[in-house]
Amino acid sequence: MKILVFLFITLTVNLSLEARLFKKKSKESNDETSIIGQGFSLDMQRKAITLPDGAEVLKNISYDPKDPGNKEQAIDIYFPAKKDRLPKSPAIIMVHGGAWMMGDKSYYPVVQNKINHWLPKGHVFISVNYEMSFNPNPLNQVENLNKALIFIHNKSQEWMLDSDNIILMGHSAGAHLVSLLTSNSQFANNNMLKWKAIIALDSAVFDLPMIMNKKHYRFYDRVFGSDKEFWIKNSPYHQIKSKISPMLIVCSTKRKDSCPQAESYQEKAQLFQSNVKILKKDFSHGDINLQLGLDSEYTKEIEDFLSKI
Repeated sequence: MKILVFLFITLTVNLSLEARLFKKKSKESNDETSIIGQGFSLDMQRKAITLPDGAEVLKNISYDPKDPGNKEQAIDIYFPAKKDRLPKSPAIIMVHGGAWMMGDKSYYPVVQNKINHWLPKGHVFISVNYEMSFNPNPLNQVENLNKALIFIHNKSQEWMLDSDNIILMGHSAGAHLVSLLTSNSQFANNNMLKWKAIIALDSAVFDLPMIMNKKHYRFYDRVFGSDKEFWIKNSPYHQIKSKISPMLIVCSTKRKDSCPQAESYQEKAQLFQSNVKILKKDFSHGDINLQLGLDSEYTKEIEDFLSKI
């Protein structure tokens, strides 16, 4: 009888532990899926964009002269209504996220609320695609982005852009790419288009070796591999070696790694007298992107930062 009781208790404890482990793994899996998918259904992300009254858009403009039909190296450019246009328009260049493997420049959370807010103020909004695969190379994606910026610079007179008032913005993987672009002087100094500021929306990837040397999302292994030199090359923290343009990092307090990574980068950047600010928001990863542009305190905080640089 005692043996049966012991076996019953042992089985009950083991099942309880397994249940807790399964729950933990399920939560981790859900968290990872939320990061990859931005926390939104595919139908929601592909929801049609509605232009503000009088606004215009040019879609799928290739920035690769060697492959003009390549939609992965293309931009969409949104112009304000003619009544709102300025002799030279400020521009926001937006780089979408999607775990370096998916996503699109035309997705609803990437575009809609931002054009609703900034187009009536006379801004041009440019959304950028870059080449992706299930075995991506972020360094090649930064090269794509660099190529897009050169193309936009060459079109700035035709599109009546104010080349002294360009904001470079990215979300998630896109925030990592714009941070890496501005941190690596090889890219930043060789680009003819100079940006006034960078807005990094919830990257959580600044010090890549620190991330890879501890427990991390599984898809990071697919993206960054195991080569420690490759980690260094893809790490904004390790690439910053001089003063950069003013930068605002928005981080989600709902993610345990996002704000600490931002603070580590800020501390390093300030060694070079860089103006790097952090805005902590109690938003989900996806909402940090989606809610920017709504009539809210959040949007006002972004505008306040931009007004002071």
